[in-house]
Amino acid sequence: MTENEIQKLKGKGTQVRSGTLQHTRFTKIEFPRFDSTDVKEWIYSCKKFFTVDNVEDDEKIRIISIQLQKKSLTWHQQFIKINGSDNTYEEAILRRFGTVVKDPLSELNNLRQTSYAEAYFEKFEALLNKIELRVKQAIMLFLAGLNKEIELMVRMFKPKTLEEAYGLAKLQEDTIAITKKKV
Repeated sequence: MTENEIQKLKGKGTQVRSGTLQHTRFTKIEFPRFDSTDVKEWIYSCKKFFTVDNVEDDEKIRIISIQLQKKSLTWHQQFIKINGSDNTYEEAILRRFGTVVKDPLSELNNLRQTSYAEAYFEKFEALLNKIELRVKQAIMLFLAGLNKEIELMVRMFKPKTLEEAYGLAKLQEDTIAITKKKV
C-alpha cells in the first residue's frame, strides 16, 4: 500500500496503527466532552467510546485531552506536566472533579417526588447508579418516594421491575391529570 493510499484512507475514517489498517468510528461517534460536571458519567461514556472504537491504551489520554474544556483542561495540563500519562489518570480525575457523596443510599431513601414522575425517576436513577441494590429493594424505595396518590395505585399492581413501576407511576400521573381537567 502506498503512502498516498494510506493518507486517503486516513481521511475516510480509517486509521493506520503499526502498519496495519484498522477501521475507526471517529467520524461517526462523537467523543463525549467534559466540562467539569458529572465526572463518573463522563468516564463511563469515554470507556464505552474506547470499547466501541477499539482505542489502544496509549492513545486514550491523547484523545481525552482534546475534549477537555475550562478548568478540566487546566487540570489535565498540570497533571500531565507533573505525572505524565500513566494509569493513575482515572483515579486522579475522579478525585479532582468527583462529588463527595457520603451516603447515596441515605439520599435515595430520603428522595421524594416533588414534581413530575419523570423528574423523580431521573433523580432516582442517578442515585441508584451509585449503589448496589437488589431489584426488589430498588422498587420499594422508588415507590416510597412517590406522591401518595400515585404510590398506592402503583403498589396495587405489584411491579416486578423498576421500569414497570415507573411506567405505572407515569400512567397514574396522566390519569390524575385527565381527571382533574374534567372537574
